[in-house]
Amino acid sequence: MEDSRHDAPSPDNDRWRHSVEKEEDQQSEEDVITHVADPFGDESNAETKYRTLEWWQCGMIMIAETVSLGILSLPSAVAVLGLVPALILIVGLGIVATYTGYVIGQFKLRYPQVHSMGDAGELLFHPLGLSRFGREFMGTAQLFFLIFVMGSHLLTFSVMLDTVTDHATCSIVFGIVGLVVSFIFALPRTLRKVSWFSFASFASIIAALLITMIAIAIQRPGDGKVDATTTVSLSKGFLAVTNIVFAYAGHVAFFGFISEMKTPTDYPKTLYLLQLTDTSMYVIAAVVIYVYGGKDVKSPALSSTSPITAKIAYGIAIPTIVIAGVINGHVASKYVYVRLFRGTDHMHKRTFLSVGSWIAITLVLWVIAWIISEAIPVFNTLLSLITSLFASWFTYGLSGIFWLFLNRGLYGASWKKMVLTAINLVIVGIGACLCGMGLWVSGKAIHDDSSGASFSTLQSSHDSTSLRTMLDDGDRYNVADVLESNGGSRANKPDRSLNEEDLIEMPQNFPTWRKWVITVMLGLMTVCVTFASSVFSTATKQTAKKFGVSTEVMVLGVSLFVLGFAFGPIIFGPLSELYGRKRPMFLGMFVFAIFQIPVTVAQNLQTIFICRFLGGIFANAPLAIVSGILADMFEPVERGIVMAIFATATFIGPVAESVVGGFVTISYLGWRWTEYITAIWAFAISGIGVLVMPKAFEGTLLTKCAKRLRTKTKNWTLHAKAEEKVVRPRDIAVRYILRPFQMLVQEPILLLITLHVGFLYGFLYTCFVAYPISFQEERSWNDGVGALPFVAIICGVFIERLYAAMAEFSQRNG
Repeated sequence: MEDSRHDAPSPDNDRWRHSVEKEEDQQSEEDVITHVADPFGDESNAETKYRTLEWWQCGMIMIAETVSLGILSLPSAVAVLGLVPALILIVGLGIVATYTGYVIGQFKLRYPQVHSMGDAGELLFHPLGLSRFGREFMGTAQLFFLIFVMGSHLLTFSVMLDTVTDHATCSIVFGIVGLVVSFIFALPRTLRKVSWFSFASFASIIAALLITMIAIAIQRPGDGKVDATTTVSLSKGFLAVTNIVFAYAGHVAFFGFISEMKTPTDYPKTLYLLQLTDTSMYVIAAVVIYVYGGKDVKSPALSSTSPITAKIAYGIAIPTIVIAGVINGHVASKYVYVRLFRGTDHMHKRTFLSVGSWIAITLVLWVIAWIISEAIPVFNTLLSLITSLFASWFTYGLSGIFWLFLNRGLYGASWKKMVLTAINLVIVGIGACLCGMGLWVSGKAIHDDSSGASFSTLQSSHDSTSLRTMLDDGDRYNVADVLESNGGSRANKPDRSLNEEDLIEMPQNFPTWRKWVITVMLGLMTVCVTFASSVFSTATKQTAKKFGVSTEVMVLGVSLFVLGFAFGPIIFGPLSELYGRKRPMFLGMFVFAIFQIPVTVAQNLQTIFICRFLGGIFANAPLAIVSGILADMFEPVERGIVMAIFATATFIGPVAESVVGGFVTISYLGWRWTEYITAIWAFAISGIGVLVMPKAFEGTLLTKCAKRLRTKTKNWTLHAKAEEKVVRPRDIAVRYILRPFQMLVQEPILLLITLHVGFLYGFLYTCFVAYPISFQEERSWNDGVGALPFVAIICGVFIERLYAAMAEFSQRNG
């Protein structure tokens, strides 16, 4: 009975399936709808059944997922925006979120096979011939968003334990505790079992908010003044708006929730239960806490009372902090799990493979979320970043696109359709505005906020003694020693009794563990771009056959990328000296990742060759800048080891791609996935790196510090050495174009080393052509097995680097 209700055929669905089959006959095998049936299939004899949720159980899950982190930031948003604008936004965005949620339900009922945003993206992009790209693009975005939400819950868990225990230990320990607890609660495979947790979550947030509101009404920490409106900067005001948007950001999981409902047509009742509950709670909690807490109300809101009350409220809120994250983690794990086992018996069995895979997927995702939670220890900024990148589209913009897709060709059929078309176009615009503006204000907030330290091990938020800042007497770098004033006279040096906000942390003063975290991150970026440089070599046969050219022509895909490497230093070398290391490097990484996408969907040789060349230029950003960052952080004695790691990464990347690319090209994925993997890797490592990597160039750091101190001390002659010279185009041309050739001529040792390195890299890339001839053509090995001899090169590189490290260690220790 359950299956018949869930899989009941409809004329619309039959017509759609017929159209899909007709289109598939006309398109290539690379662009087909992978699934046109319910994600969980026939459950009549299944050991594990998924479609078991009643509408009220699904509603409680939605409430538990949505009403948690969002409500904790709303009172501070009201304080920033003013009471009237904030109420209008809370209620107005709630109404819009209700409509967009309803559209998601319509889309799911029209296409029952949709289980995730990835499945929806496959349908949206199918008319364009890009169904596979749509599936991977939107599916990856959904997974990233859910992982960030999981990380934000772990962060709140750390804040909660830090408050309750009076900063008993470092935040990393609290984060690990949250990781373990969340992982254990995320082990059930079905949402029905998770739904029972949601009742505890709902009860805990209600109890915690009641305690907070009663206590704050009694203690009245505010001044009693209520601002109907406020005057606030655009960036600060929009940062508060993003927190309100995040309070409704549960739509990303709605497809998964509906998929496990016993009767999907009951979804509107579930949606109305959610929206009435969360909007009313948001209004009541935000207004009461703001009115009595005043303009300085804290975020999260549970900290707005006395320390004792805050501890009690946090303790009672533990279930909602954990379970809301667990629900998002369950949806993320289920997305990966369904992608792996959809259409197989493992979905419904309790075998070692099925259960073990679920546990492994869950553990990996929670570990990634924990890393993110430790890398961004700023609550409001984290909420803003999540909202800007993902919630703006998943909650608002995409629903407008869903409606336009459902009603394509009918926009002018009646006046109602025309009005709804206009409304949904506005909703798409709202999503785009929230995304663009939100990215700007969140990026500005991250840039301006100097209080958050990645992977912080501080005993409390007030203890900064572990930071080795420039003005400490024992540090190698000192503002008073490097900033000049009035010709450098000691009498005019900056005052050494400055506040902590005036301090900057120089890269050579970073703790050792932080230097190595940054080094590993830089190594992964280097491996990524060098991997991309030669990964196309494994696709030369397939692409030559597809485009009707010789393999010699397709080798240009590799040659042009490497040629782009030659032009990269001319661009990114000067940029790293003028604007610091971080901005040019990640600009290059993001643009490089973007240029991988046209190659994946290319239908002609011009697109492949042009985008490979441009991708090579921007991929050179890490290669040109990483060594400078390492030199900024490490003393000359330590620099040898880290430079050896960097050199190892430049060799491992192109060699590893031969093995990976070989097996990918002979699998069902095809040659295009060599570029998909590169793009996904580049976006992922760049996104994490932007959050983890600090600014490391001494010149820009001291310039920024001098500018801040001039304003504070009113000593307008105070400046950094970097400000004494105005860089002209001629200086750039001489330093970065002419001087390298001058050094090659005047320094024989440099010339010989350059020739030696050039020969090694030339030989290495020659192997990418020679090995396939020797092991694949001559010995008839397939592309995957034929690439395994490259493992010997990797082993040789590791042995050499290990020997070099041991030699340097023994030399240091006599």
